[in-house]
Parts: sequence; C-alpha cells; structure tokens
Amino acid sequence: MTPKLSIIIVNYQSADVLEDCLRSLHVAISQSFELIVVDNSSGDGAKAVMEQSGMHGHYFVQPENVGYTKAANFGAKHATGEFLCFLNPDMILEGSSLDRLLNWVEQHPRTVVGPRERNQGGDIVTTAFPFVNRRYVWGANLAYKFPWPRHWHPGLPWLVPSFTYAWQCRTTTAPFQASVLSGSCLVMARSVWEEVGDFNEDLMFFGLESEWFERAKDLGVTAWYIPDAVVFHEHAVSINRAEGWKVREIADENRKWHARKIGLITLGILILVLWLERKLRPRQS
Repeated sequence: MTPKLSIIIVNYQSADVLEDCLRSLHVAISQSFELIVVDNSSGDGAKAVMEQSGMHGHYFVQPENVGYTKAANFGAKHATGEFLCFLNPDMILEGSSLDRLLNWVEQHPRTVVGPRERNQGGDIVTTAFPFVNRRYVWGANLAYKFPWPRHWHPGLPWLVPSFTYAWQCRTTTAPFQASVLSGSCLVMARSVWEEVGDFNEDLMFFGLESEWFERAKDLGVTAWYIPDAVVFHEHAVSINRAEGWKVREIADENRKWHARKIGLITLGILILVLWLERKLRPRQS
C-alpha cells in the first residue's frame, strides 16, 4: 500500500534529538506515512534509534558528509508517498501538526507549507522570509541580535523587508502567503517537487530555500505559513556539530553564490543594513 506521506530526515550527529523527533510523529500525523532517514556518515547510532522507534521505513548511509541538499535530494528520490515532508531531526511536533499541514496541501495542491516554529524557550521563531534577506551577508552560522526594538518592526520593512515576515510569524492567527519558508519543515505534493526539481546542491547550508522557492514561484507554486501547525525546534544541531572550518568555508561559498546572483547594488544595500545594525547594537559591558 502506497503511503500518503513520505517523511525525509537528514541526520548528522543528531541521534540524541532524533529520538524525540520520531516519538513526536506518533501524535503529529494520523495518516499512513513512510520514514526515510538519510545519514551523512555520522556513526552516531541513529539507525538503532529508528529501529527502536518501531516505525517502518528506510535508513540510508552516505559514504561521507555530503551536506543537507544532496542527502535530502537522495531521500526524495527514494520516497514513494503521494506527499513529501522534509523534516529536520531536531524538531518536536505538536499533536496533529503534520495532519494540518497535509490537509492544507491536499486542499491547495500547488502550494508548499511550513508550520509555526517555537524555540526551546517557547518564543516564536521567524521562518518566513523575502527572497533576498540579510542571511546572504551574515551567513548561516553567525549569531547576531537585532538592535531594533520589536515594536518598531512593522514600521521598518523599507529598511529590513524580513521584519514584515517576522511580525506576521509572531502575531498571525491565519495562514498567510510568504515568499520563502524555512526548510526545517516543509510539506508539498510529490508532483510539485518533481515539477520544481531538486534542491540546488551548490547551496549546502543557507539560501537553498530562496533559490528553490524562486523556481517554484516561476511555476505558479506558492508558499504558505500555517500558524495552527506548531513545532518546537532546537536550531542548527547538525551545523553546530560539524567541523567549524568546513561550515565557515561552505557558508562563504554560499554567500558568494548569492552575491553573484543578486548583483552589486542589492548586496551593497544589505551590507549597509548590516553596518547600521552593528553600529546601533548596544555594546556589552
């Protein structure tokens, strides 16, 4: 029997959080699904975690750490479900969250959906973005804090377009259409994935969502944020456990890729915003 949904998880040194993620799937979805775990040569016992979960599925081991995009594409090629879910291993899903995402996609076939994410402290995380945002300057692995008070954000989209999305993610009670969604949890019809194509394997850590959603937009596929589907996310577990020099090297290459794509004027504006925020950020005593 063909499963309704294929859940694709890329694992790298995340067996400890994967266990909680798999346990949460029991309450997140009521329909049939297959589980596909693609392990980037971790050797961390993730296979045993999957077997102990009692879930049927497939476990694939890559010969080396090939990065997220290659592993995710590999998992999608081996999926058999009518719908696909790309899910990070450091996610814990609330009851019926995947059911709600799946129901939306079934009713709106040419959409891709993502949930409302909360961090470990319970705060809502921004997971909807414009096509061009400041991550192309900062990179994926650099921590930063906004100098702008949150109540200013609705009035600053001319300076930082992502503030509009940040405000909507925190306050909305109804689904809204976004340009780009975080790849940490995405649900779509298999037909949409096949039409848009694989994740760009030149982009391993960040910016991969923007490039993919731009292609989707050109084909008339829209992205939607679904606030009543809630997940908890312990961010960047795999990246934090990878070799630091390799993460920095790949992040730099990803930034250069986007710099060439968006052009010097847009890049200059992003750098100016970065400079302003650093200047305005309070200094730590």
